[in-house]
Amino acid sequence: MTHDFSVPAVSGRRRTRRAVVSALGVLLVLLAVSGAADRQGAEQVEAGFQRSLVAFGIARTLNGVISVVQNTGISFQPAGVGVTLAPGQVLDPVNDLVERFSWVMLVSGTSFGIQRLLLEILGSPGVSLALALLVGLLLVASWREQGVLARRRAWLLRVTLFVAMARFAVPLLAISGEALHELFMADRYVQAVAGLEETASTLGELAEEARPATEADPTLAGRLRQWYTEAGAALDVEARIDEYRALAGRAAEQALDLIVVFTFQTMVLPFLFIWLVVLAYRILVRAWRDAVRP
Repeated sequence: MTHDFSVPAVSGRRRTRRAVVSALGVLLVLLAVSGAADRQGAEQVEAGFQRSLVAFGIARTLNGVISVVQNTGISFQPAGVGVTLAPGQVLDPVNDLVERFSWVMLVSGTSFGIQRLLLEILGSPGVSLALALLVGLLLVASWREQGVLARRRAWLLRVTLFVAMARFAVPLLAISGEALHELFMADRYVQAVAGLEETASTLGELAEEARPATEADPTLAGRLRQWYTEAGAALDVEARIDEYRALAGRAAEQALDLIVVFTFQTMVLPFLFIWLVVLAYRILVRAWRDAVRP
């Protein structure tokens, strides 16, 4: 008697699991056909792409300003001997860092561009239709105990899960990446961008101040003013070097902050997401196989 009563109970639980699996499959197809996840993911990818363009533009601007400052010398003539100093050369290390920073921004922008392309490809109607057909075949196979589809159940399961994860991986990556950015990195990004813009503006003003006059005044008063300016510049070289060093330190810190932000979102997070997708694939294959097992 106990055995007779236990069989229907197990069968009922199995039917319940299969019904839940079928409902999830239908919801998955509806989500794919609606394109809601794709639209949300596209918005997040576009936001990240625009941020990378802004950071890349600032990097190139800062690189150009630093190059101008490095080539701007302070000239004076102590004891009638012409001397030209270039305090901007202390910016050479940070200029190298900014060049590498611009390359990181270019790679980050390329990563966002690839995600945008993948969204267009994997979100196409053909992929959604293929997913719908696979889900339909798998659901039929899960409810049949015999026949060709029942024998191909394991193969259909793996193919369907692979297509489903490929279909939704990029939107989920974009949405989760943007959520993490807003929670942990948005303030760092805004402050670093504002700081680099201010540094570029300050360096441009200093380079303009150090630029020599285009025409010399031949009068005695003009020569005296020129001598006074050159003497002041000579005395101010050390202060100017200290100012350049302070600006270089801030620029390096801000550039590194942006490198961390974009490297995490476009390099570290995708690799971590791929690992999680592979892990989820294995877990779902095992769970679904248990749910539809005769």
